[in-house]
Amino acid sequence: MTRKSIESDMMALPDNVDFRDKYYVGYFKDEKLIAVLDLIDGYPKKDIVFIGFFMIDINVQKNGIGSVIINELIEYLTTLEYNEVRLGWINENP
Repeated sequence: MTRKSIESDMMALPDNVDFRDKYYVGYFKDEKLIAVLDLIDGYPKKDIVFIGFFMIDINVQKNGIGSVIINELIEYLTTLEYNEVRLGWINENP
């Protein structure tokens, strides 16, 4: 992943979605960025949150951190009365 590809990802939006509905979230451990996700609020319907991508630093993979992050995010979104969370994936990486 390059700086240019990250900047492109940060600007990518589905049709009929406003930038105010897109969030680029970083997760840190001991002041080190360990995960990022791209979240679109209310896409494709108002009560759905769409995660365009979710990446974890290779040095912390395979120890459950990704599951903890996603589960805590879903718990939080449930308190905001979202009914569904969708995750996009690359065809080569289902």
